[in-house]
Amino acid sequence: MEKTSAINKTAWEYRAYEFWNQRDGSPADKAKAIRNDPKASLKKHQHLFKEVTGKKNCQSLRIERAQSGSAGVTRC
Repeated sequence: MEKTSAINKTAWEYRAYEFWNQRDGSPADKAKAIRNDPKASLKKHQHLFKEVTGKKNCQSLRIERAQSGSAGVTRC
């Protein structure tokens, strides 16, 4: 099974970066597009995110806790 997994991994990764660059542009270009319209990158899941203005994600919560010196684990 391990050999099959390695073969599948290689097949999936083969020229994937090249494909994404050709389809989406550079990583910086893709990041800019996502920042400009985050919902567009969700495609078929957009309907699950009606209103997210003002909501915080896990990463921002962890940063806030670290900066405030709060101990504990942030659960998301």
